[in-house]
Amino acid sequence: MNAPNFSPSNVFFIKLGRGGEWESDAITKSNTLRFSFKEVPDDICARGDEDEIAKWFLERGKTSGTAKRHAREIIRFHHSPEDTLWITFFDQCLWWTFAKVDPVRVDDETRSWKRSCIGKWSNRDLKGNLLSFDVLSGSILSTAGFRSTVCEPAEAARIISRIRGEVSEELNEAHESLSRLRESIRKAVQQISWGDFELLVDLLISRAGFIRVNATGGTQKDYDIVCRVPITGEMLFIQVKSAHSSAEISRLCNTFHSSGLSGRYLLFCHSINGKIQLETLPETTQVYTDADIARLVVEHGFTDWVLEKAR
Repeated sequence: MNAPNFSPSNVFFIKLGRGGEWESDAITKSNTLRFSFKEVPDDICARGDEDEIAKWFLERGKTSGTAKRHAREIIRFHHSPEDTLWITFFDQCLWWTFAKVDPVRVDDETRSWKRSCIGKWSNRDLKGNLLSFDVLSGSILSTAGFRSTVCEPAEAARIISRIRGEVSEELNEAHESLSRLRESIRKAVQQISWGDFELLVDLLISRAGFIRVNATGGTQKDYDIVCRVPITGEMLFIQVKSAHSSAEISRLCNTFHSSGLSGRYLLFCHSINGKIQLETLPETTQVYTDADIARLVVEHGFTDWVLEKAR
């Protein structure tokens, strides 16, 4: 299925059992929708008359609001067409599917209902990206907190767009603005003095949580700063160069690799003369180019600092 053909008539969130008791089986094994209300007679469910179903609940002591809500849930599960998009949340992901209109009772003690999925449940968008919680908006994730068994999400249009793999116009504009900011910072970093550039690198590594273990001001032949990673204890040997040739950078990286020092070598350079083949460098070394440094400046909140120093 591709994005242009992905046009559900409705979107419903379904809670797969009390406390998610049916989630694992329905999603990873049977590829079904599961639904309870085992006490409601089959013929009433099959007719799908909202007033009749609501009356059944009213006669058993439910409030008017609750009776109507349960009636809507039953009708949606039993009678929603095959082009209805069903979503749920499981294992830190949003999952989605379509289902056949074939509700049947499950022949076990639950007497729950099930509908067969058309295909399988999926936790990826149409471009293959994982729909994990860490990439979903808060408005979409808020759907998981609904108390109803079957309900219509307020963000139905956004959910469809997210499954299509689309990016909103507002988000596109934000990405473009961020790209322009990083490009401006890249140029500004190239204008600051060597001393300020070394200080900037020192600020960046401190903000990242690394602990400097050598004194400021002094330098070794092939590195300026020595840091320790607090959690792992790994040592980082950091070289700061405002401008350098690609050949000299390759030499520095290979020199460290053959030095026998235990740790990693990080080289920061905002103006590299010539093209450097990063993939050919030793795995114990890493080069941060002007684009990398600009990204770090923006991410760690040093934009104003760089602009002030570049004046």
